[in-house]
Amino acid sequence: MTPERVNRAVKRMAFQIAESTDAGKLPLIIGIADRGLALAGKLSAELQLPLGSVCELLSVKVKGVGTVALDYSSVEGRDILLVDDVLFSGRTVAAALNAILDKGNPSRIRIVALVDRGHRQFPFFAEFFGIKLPTKFREHVQVSFLDETDSFTVYLHQY
Repeated sequence: MTPERVNRAVKRMAFQIAESTDAGKLPLIIGIADRGLALAGKLSAELQLPLGSVCELLSVKVKGVGTVALDYSSVEGRDILLVDDVLFSGRTVAAALNAILDKGNPSRIRIVALVDRGHRQFPFFAEFFGIKLPTKFREHVQVSFLDETDSFTVYLHQY
């Protein structure tokens, strides 16, 4: 995906999120570090909503994935948009959900992903996604975020 195509996908996701969000009930946008946090920033700018204020940085160890850093503010009773760049097995989302639920009881959590590539090990789905990209296990989806240009690109690599 070129930066232009990614930007169109982000605008479309923002529009879908705005349509499905109750008026006057601002969702809390939480990005999973690093690229999920950058994508959350782009979505919050499109939606003209504040990104969740950072009260604490929580790190969660995910087997085979490494450390997942999660920025969040008070989650109690909030509608949460959990944002990551690629949704694959669901292990990172599971760790993030555990971290969120340890801090409070949100009213709703919806998953947002730029790329949904399937192959779930856990029963999660992205309610909002930029592209569904069925892949083989030997393929890798790489999302690059260029901080200086605020643009994303998506590549599919074969191993």
